[in-house]
Amino acid sequence: MALFPIYSKRTEGRKSIIEQKTLVQALNLALDMERCTGCGICKEVCPEEAIEKGPVGAVGFKEMEVPEMVFDQKKCSYCGVCVELCPFTALKLTENGEPKTDLIDQQGFPHYVKVAEINLDTCVRCKVCEEMCPRDNAIERNVPEVTERQQAITYTADMQLDEDPGSENKCTYCGLCGEICDALTVEHKEATPLNVEASGEVKFESSKCDGCKICEEICPTDSIKVDRTITEAKLLGEVTINKDECMYCTWCAKTCPIENTIDIKKIFEGSINIKTENCPSGCSACVEICPCNALYLPPQKEPGEIATKLEVNDDFCTLCGACVNVCPVANTIEVKRDVIHIEGTETELYKKTAGKMMELKTPTIEKMGT
Repeated sequence: MALFPIYSKRTEGRKSIIEQKTLVQALNLALDMERCTGCGICKEVCPEEAIEKGPVGAVGFKEMEVPEMVFDQKKCSYCGVCVELCPFTALKLTENGEPKTDLIDQQGFPHYVKVAEINLDTCVRCKVCEEMCPRDNAIERNVPEVTERQQAITYTADMQLDEDPGSENKCTYCGLCGEICDALTVEHKEATPLNVEASGEVKFESSKCDGCKICEEICPTDSIKVDRTITEAKLLGEVTINKDECMYCTWCAKTCPIENTIDIKKIFEGSINIKTENCPSGCSACVEICPCNALYLPPQKEPGEIATKLEVNDDFCTLCGACVNVCPVANTIEVKRDVIHIEGTETELYKKTAGKMMELKTPTIEKMGT
């Protein structure tokens, strides 16, 4: 006969799940290993010390079948603190299959201020933010496929035809324009012995004209003039940011070609300091693990040149601390969070966990994975 509660741990695809089950309640805490960066914030804030760093490493990152963080199903109180403070939304807590949000519902815990907006009035629907974003699915570009040039802009087009009998540019109704353009149709009037001059009618459908002016160029008598007025040169659709996927690294905002179109606010403010003199030769663990591509090794300027030491672009660093967890040399990387942007009630529990989050993070021998 089973004694309650029953504890279990399982893996479903790329999710690691722990469970506490009683006769009337099933609590599940699921870690999405696709989203987890191994930053260790969940470990820092867990009030029950139920979370440890797993065997995460840079080699084979995202291909490992073991969780970056390891959860003890018996120690866990399923309070949800780790869920609320995971900056990558890698954790989900459910009660009997439904989201468990007691901390927020009872105003017992604050949550991050997440600012990630795109101004659709100035956005030109290009692909730069989507291509530069280091995380798949964070940028949602819902733009209809452009199959014809006319779909890319909103415009009006008008064609003037010179039919003045006294003009040297009078239309001869030769029909060339109608042959090369669907917007023009040339109809000839039947010639008679009394009227051998070419005559007829040129019909123009503005909805089919894209203002290319080929008809104007091909006309042998310069009888055609085309005017096009563009009212809006912008693709249809919209580009938005999925806040559940966004890492608030500012890559999209910094690379957007239209100034002040994307507004991103980082969750943490602080500093990262790298003592490059301590970096072991040939190591790139932190570069490989960085979820925001903020760390990099500058390229060699000449063949055979010794690689420059590690560098960091502060604009893109989110101060998550994943680099600290994989660095093999003590005191090489220092990450310090000075400000955490939150909204809601700052309870005593939050103040305690925030204090842990703002402690200086640096590698130690004890923090190495096994």
